[in-house]
Amino acid sequence: MNGIGRFKRELTSLLITMLIVFLLISSAPAGAVNLRVTIPSTVEQGKSLDFNLEIEIAANERIKISNITFVLNCGGNVYNYTVDAGGNYIAGDAGIFSVNKIVAAPQATYGYGYLIGYGYIYGYGYGYVNYGYGYGYGAPFTSYLNYSVSINTSSLPVGSCNIEIFVWTDGKAFYTQKSFEVKKPAVVAPPVGEITPGSIAVDNTVDIGITYIPKGVEEELAIPEESTLYRYIEKITLIAEKSLAGFIIKVKLIEEPPKEIPKIENAYRFFEITSPIKEGFKAKIKFKVEKKWIEENDIDKNKVYMYRYREAWEKLDTRKIDEDDGYVYYEAVTTGFSYYAIAGEKVVAKPPEIKPPEVKPPKPPEVKPPKPPEVKPPKPPEEVKPPAPTPVPPKPTWVKYAVIAIIIVAIIAIIAVLYLRKKE
Repeated sequence: MNGIGRFKRELTSLLITMLIVFLLISSAPAGAVNLRVTIPSTVEQGKSLDFNLEIEIAANERIKISNITFVLNCGGNVYNYTVDAGGNYIAGDAGIFSVNKIVAAPQATYGYGYLIGYGYIYGYGYGYVNYGYGYGYGAPFTSYLNYSVSINTSSLPVGSCNIEIFVWTDGKAFYTQKSFEVKKPAVVAPPVGEITPGSIAVDNTVDIGITYIPKGVEEELAIPEESTLYRYIEKITLIAEKSLAGFIIKVKLIEEPPKEIPKIENAYRFFEITSPIKEGFKAKIKFKVEKKWIEENDIDKNKVYMYRYREAWEKLDTRKIDEDDGYVYYEAVTTGFSYYAIAGEKVVAKPPEIKPPEVKPPKPPEVKPPKPPEVKPPKPPEEVKPPAPTPVPPKPTWVKYAVIAIIIVAIIAIIAVLYLRKKE
């Protein structure tokens, strides 16, 4: 909802600006009113930004000013404020703006313009109460309206701001704009006695002196590289949730915590952090673990954690951030100081993967094409010898002659019969 409301306010401001610029171009009398603004280029957040607005009304112009509108845009946050010509509040963000009209001369109490020279600006009988009204009598006589403007920057974001000023007359507007920058307030540390800022390393202990950390600021506390502790902890980043001043943080590498504290499995190193501050902060601890230890102890490098002891070992929010040939680097977040342990979890052995027996499809029987029958060339037919002629015994010669004689007799008989028939 806040995002939608902010978008609507920005859109409304843009549309108003476009409309006013259009009016300025299309209908405002050129040169009738000049606006002068003197404004600082920077302001410290929380301090008042004060500037002067001067409205100059040209000679021979009778200008009735209905109201003055201020539009402030800081980092997308838009604030509006409107007053009449007398500097009286009409509408807008009263907690941001304050506008007062400057009375330049006694006669200005009767009118709302101030004339240098002679002219009818006193307002007698004109009836323009709460309006600006100037009437210069011939060049170079002009009249002026002056206002002191203050902007409360306590709720403004750090960064660039732009202020637009619209002076509205009878349906016409005169326009100007200026920019300035809101800067962070200068940090002034309170007295801290004998606290010396920085780190001091003695054997396995590092003392870190802190003078002042403003609310909302992150302060990196480096562990000296020459200390033994640096082999395991590189730095502690302190995040102040309220302003912190004048204290020492003591970081000590220990063999193991006191006997009343229970053991913790797969511990890499133990250390202790103590400080007089007990609340109002968070701390990010960057530590590192040797890869050799991880490998020799069969530790899962993605499951190394920092633990804080508070009635029991509590696993802190820990993440792996980097690694190189020798170390794996991690960062843990804590909200208090106490005993700490770095420990890891064993690599979980995966159960042997049981592969289902490989079922090969049955090999189709090899079908050999039928062997064509061996065709032997037919044997040549055996030579058939014609049977030997049966010997016929020779017929007797007389039989031959007897047959011939019978045939001859038959022929003669036939001839005789034919002849006799013919004769008859």
